[in-house]
Amino acid sequence: MKIATVDEAQRRLPELLREAREDTIGLTDADGNLVGLLAGLDEDSIDDLLVQTPGFKAMIARSVESLQLHGAVSLEEVLAEVRAAAAREKEAERRAGTTDGGE
Repeated sequence: MKIATVDEAQRRLPELLREAREDTIGLTDADGNLVGLLAGLDEDSIDDLLVQTPGFKAMIARSVESLQLHGAVSLEEVLAEVRAAAAREKEAERRAGTTDGGE
């Protein structure tokens, strides 16, 4: 494992990310304490990491609970919300064009 300080990592991040594809890089604070790791990931590794992350598990649990309590949202509802938001944005742009020098 290679080692880099957090300050060094901030200066050399693109280079260290390339190196992390081949070897894990330990990040240390100014006192030399290990505070993090840079490790290259492929798509399978990312999926595995997400599934093991407590925050991700909590998000999935909240989603399942919401689905059980409120049911699924239909495609029609989603499209209606998107269309309404687009119409509001278009109207706001139209108004901005007529009120700030468009007269």
